[in-house]
Amino acid sequence: MKWLIYFSAAIYILWPLSAMSSVWMSDSATSGAFLFTTLIFVWFIAVARWDVTSRYLPFVFSAAYVALTFYKFGWIPAALTLLAIIVVYWFPRRAPRGEQFVALRSPFESGSFFVAQGGNSKLLNHHRRSRSQRYALDISKLNFLGVRARGIYPKDLRSYCIFSCPVVAPCDGTITAVVDGHPDLPLGEMDRANPAGNHVVIRCADSPGVYVGLAHLMQGSIVVQSGQTMKTGERIACVGNSGNTTEPHLHIHAKRGGNAESMLDGEGVPMRIDGRWFTRGSTL
Repeated sequence: MKWLIYFSAAIYILWPLSAMSSVWMSDSATSGAFLFTTLIFVWFIAVARWDVTSRYLPFVFSAAYVALTFYKFGWIPAALTLLAIIVVYWFPRRAPRGEQFVALRSPFESGSFFVAQGGNSKLLNHHRRSRSQRYALDISKLNFLGVRARGIYPKDLRSYCIFSCPVVAPCDGTITAVVDGHPDLPLGEMDRANPAGNHVVIRCADSPGVYVGLAHLMQGSIVVQSGQTMKTGERIACVGNSGNTTEPHLHIHAKRGGNAESMLDGEGVPMRIDGRWFTRGSTL
């Protein structure tokens, strides 16, 4: 996993620069090489996980690419490139239709956060293969540079901005399950036997039959008990690195039905948090 993170970080920097170089050297705005490079550039900007290098880089690279296209080929290719970026970014991020959403509040008290996995597309959300977690979100926290950690893949869990970040109830409801005692694992170690790690399940008061799970919590940080009634915004725990996780983050998903004490059954329910639909690349 470590080599993959470092490789991805290098690609996030080198590929856009390479793409801009190819535009600079291209002799024709209609050349196949230019069109192919533009399509790959747009796709990469839209789907990459930019919290590894900086949340702000896709905007910088996009602006530079459009400006360079305008300088080399004029306003029509530049306008088409900008349109392609907007369309490709928007299309896989559409909210599902015909689904009943559950309305939640942010599970954090304050800060800037990045959705590393989430959405209605397998391209943006690896949870889509799971029936109960198909609308799940994996969330990291950003520093002022728009980066999730001090370093690309630091070993120290405290180097991740979200580690030990307080988690609060995203809805009014009743705690139906509390699991604690799993250790916060070193980077690279994953507990596949206990995929959710330390976690809490809440039965939402305003959405009958809907449960919200919050996973990968810090060992010993959970301050609620099963059967306890919660109000939105009340402290639950802190983010850790327990369970089947590659690095500290908060996993949250909503489900309808299934076992009230489990996060891993039932039918996944799409969520709106503070009135918004979130996918990979969204910030909250």
